[in-house]
Amino acid sequence: MQIRVNPDILNQSGNNLISTSSSVQRAGSSANSAASSAPSYDGQFGPKVKAIGNEARAIANGNAEELTNHGKKLLERATIFQTAD
Repeated sequence: MQIRVNPDILNQSGNNLISTSSSVQRAGSSANSAASSAPSYDGQFGPKVKAIGNEARAIANGNAEELTNHGKKLLERATIFQTAD
């Protein structure tokens, strides 16, 4: 049984992951920006919404970093397979 790998598909998939990571990061920043202007009622609402926005940005940045890392690994594997051929 042979393992068949298409380096072109690996490259495309790696680049897609890296591109998607930028979108995820922008979405987190957008959520944080939207939440940062939340008005405060009795000193409670605004800080809670701002904390949610900060958390959304932090989680999005972490996910974006993971997507970028996985994309880079796919690109590296594609290069290895292309070199082997």
